[in-house]
Amino acid sequence: MRLYHSTTEENAAKIIRVGFKDSAGLPVDGYEHAVWFCPVPSAYGDTTLYIDVPDGVAVEVERCDSKCMEDIQREFLLPAAVANQYPIHLLETVVE
Repeated sequence: MRLYHSTTEENAAKIIRVGFKDSAGLPVDGYEHAVWFCPVPSAYGDTTLYIDVPDGVAVEVERCDSKCMEDIQREFLLPAAVANQYPIHLLETVVE
């Protein structure tokens, strides 16, 4: 499963260098600290990263706000320690 994380260019560079960092205060599905991912690239931020994880590794949650595109009804939570076990890729965009 490919999961996307959109952020600023500066944060993306840091994530690529040192890995994801958990967001604090996420009392969602038993997670206090985790990283939010979307199943498709989102409009939030100017840079999108992605990781490929086995199905069932990330916890699916029904929470969609301005971070995900309007037609997306789900997001995923994954602890940073787990997300950082997988290679982090920069999503390349093609301008035509």
